[in-house]
Amino acid sequence: MPYCVCDPLQWTVVLYPRPGGESPVSEFIEHQCKRDQAKIFAELDDLAEFGLMSRGNKLEYLGDKLWERRFRGEGVNYRLFFFR
Repeated sequence: MPYCVCDPLQWTVVLYPRPGGESPVSEFIEHQCKRDQAKIFAELDDLAEFGLMSRGNKLEYLGDKLWERRFRGEGVNYRLFFFR
């Protein structure tokens, strides 16, 4: 389940692939409930569209170009890590 948002005016979101082509991130998302899958993809879409100007106070700069975005799912907290 590759996921990529590729509009030149927006950020490009690519879920980390291993050299063999499989994606641990995609596999993780596939094992979540449908509601959380939708939430994860909505968060990725928001990040792709708005970048660091995304809605809410969900972003934290961790240093060395590494960022974190936190959000809540069905009884679980998710953390997306990305670099810019």
